[in-house]
Formats: sequence, C-alpha cells, structure tokens
Amino acid sequence: MSYQSLFQQAPVQDPLLWGEAGGRIKKEIGYVRHYMPQLRSPLEAADLVMITQLSGLVEFYMVDPRYKPFYTGRKRLNLATKWTTPLPKLIGNQNPGRNPIDASTFLNVALGEIALWKVYACTPGFQFDIEQPANTPVFTNGIQPTRLSYGNTGSRALKDDWGAVPEVATFEDKTPVTINVTPTNMNETIFSAYIMAEGYRYRMIKVTVPNPNDEPRVVITLNVSGMV
Repeated sequence: MSYQSLFQQAPVQDPLLWGEAGGRIKKEIGYVRHYMPQLRSPLEAADLVMITQLSGLVEFYMVDPRYKPFYTGRKRLNLATKWTTPLPKLIGNQNPGRNPIDASTFLNVALGEIALWKVYACTPGFQFDIEQPANTPVFTNGIQPTRLSYGNTGSRALKDDWGAVPEVATFEDKTPVTINVTPTNMNETIFSAYIMAEGYRYRMIKVTVPNPNDEPRVVITLNVSGMV
C-alpha cells in the first residue's frame, strides 16, 4: 500500500478538537515509566507527538485515530558476515576500531509512519553504538558514544525490564541509522553478532497547534537527530 510522505501533507488545523474529550491530555505519570514489565506501545490513537531535530526544527504530529499501533515483530540483524567480514579476535594491546553497519533499511518504516524501536544485542562477544545520522551518537555521555552490549541491553530484554532497553525513533525512511560494532571476544573470531529490534509503528497526521511553545497535550517528545 502506498502512502503520502508526512513532508507532503498539509497540516490539519486544530485536530485535537475531534472527539468528545477535545483531544488527549498527558497520560498519568505512571503510564510509561523507566520500569516496564511488558513491551507495550507508549502511544495510542490520537496522541499528540512533538518531533525535534538537531537543527532546532519542531513539528507536531498526531497518531492517526483511524489506525491502532502496529507491533513490528522481532527483526534480527547480523553485524558480522560469516566467512567474509567476521569480527576479529580482540587483541589486548590493540585498538580494534569500530566497524560501521548501515542499519537504515533494517529500521525504516513506510511513508506516513514513525516507529519506536527497542534495540538490543541477543548474542555476547561484541559492543555497539548507534548513530543517527552518521557521526551523531544517539546515546552519549557528552564526550563519546555509549557502548551497548548484551550485558546492558539483551539481558534487560530477557528480564522484561524494557525501560532499561535503548530506544530509537525512526521517521519514514528519512532518519538513517548507523550501528558501529566493536569486538570484545579475546578468544576467537566471531561469525555471528546479532542485534534484535522490536517495537511499534504508527500512522501519523501532520498537525498545527495554537502555541508550539506551550502545548500541554503533547504525550511524548521524540528527537530524531536528523533527517535526509
């Protein structure tokens, strides 16, 4: 099915006046907290979303009330290719470097949609960091990218502690994602280095709001880092 890009949509004026309640108000504070014992959708139909970019651009979108959130299913990506580009054994006194993997097609969604992905390692022996776009770390301590691994991502997903699993937002196919992988296994070369991604995707409507600087109905703010 073909949809129109959100960039081409004419903003809907005052869409939050639809319905008996006159639009959603912020969810209660306990709805989506850091502890999430189930992987559930953080958004519902007609929720208002504010999307920000590094450039400072701010836009507002509403989850299309005609569609429910769609679970993406689990998607698996091998960051090493057997026999051609494996992850080499880590040598203690050498810098292993970071091998960039283009994960854009892995996480892209259809025109008119955004997605919230939980990304985690499902095998040990490597670390990875996420850039969106290239050279712009999604997770950082302010100086260098945060290294993710099975220990701080996959083990959390296994325990259903989804609030501790890193989350990445993608906007149609406009937000390219690069995953840099680094070997940590000092015993052998690795031919399988899998990450998993799962989450929810949403049909969206571009909207205008009365005061972009003071909109209390925003349910979530997403920083998509940059668009191309």
